[in-house]
Amino acid sequence: MKTLFNYAFLPGLMLTLGSWHINVKDDGPHGGITKKADNYFIEMKTVDKFVNVWLLDSKMKTIPNKDIACGAKFIMADSTTLNVKLLPLDKDGFVTENVAGCRAIKISFTLSAQTSVSEIFENQIPVTKGK
Repeated sequence: MKTLFNYAFLPGLMLTLGSWHINVKDDGPHGGITKKADNYFIEMKTVDKFVNVWLLDSKMKTIPNKDIACGAKFIMADSTTLNVKLLPLDKDGFVTENVAGCRAIKISFTLSAQTSVSEIFENQIPVTKGK
């Protein structure tokens, strides 16, 4: 009986532990989804018809947007894409209008000529009302 328990229990435990290892969290400092990108995190949150993004350091602290460029590639269901440059939002974020019908968004930050980070947010876009 103990052996049967181990064979039934261990695969379920492995699947559960494996799902914890996913690189996506919805606990960003602004209430958005965060994903690890090299030594940084990228946070994304949709508010009404806008997409807001922030670049975070390894301790999940917001990095000021001064001297940083941010772009987004909206990927549609038919695989067509739309590239947009995001505008600064306050002192630490970026914003653009959301594109209806997109299935994923690739967010890219350029910190210098040698340093850029990006991450794809696919089917994980939370929509909230207000700030």
